[in-house]
Amino acid sequence: MQIYVKQLKRKFNVPTSHKNMRRVLVMQKFFASMNNVKGKTAEQIFDLQIKAMDEADKFLKVVLNMKDKEIDRLDSEVNEEGNDATVDVVNYVCQRLMGQTDKQITEEKRQVRENPKK
Repeated sequence: MQIYVKQLKRKFNVPTSHKNMRRVLVMQKFFASMNNVKGKTAEQIFDLQIKAMDEADKFLKVVLNMKDKEIDRLDSEVNEEGNDATVDVVNYVCQRLMGQTDKQITEEKRQVRENPKK
């Protein structure tokens, strides 16, 4: 599957292999676990956030076969909401590998912006 990463202005050939699908699910599970902060100390929450950043970089390096220079470039960018571009790319790659089209992803983002509580 061809995935175009607009932040890097580059297309990547990403196999829709069992291993990559597993990596997607592991990454999504990790991000979901970050929402469960009840009962965690501030230090534990920071550790989770640091691990998430590290795991996002590893995910992109393996799945997109990115070079360190490209990872560094992404890590230095932020999106229009002020969020880390790396997380945006990870989410995008996960969505594409799970079968969503660019049009579906764009529509989903639009709906979230219009109705953030849904």
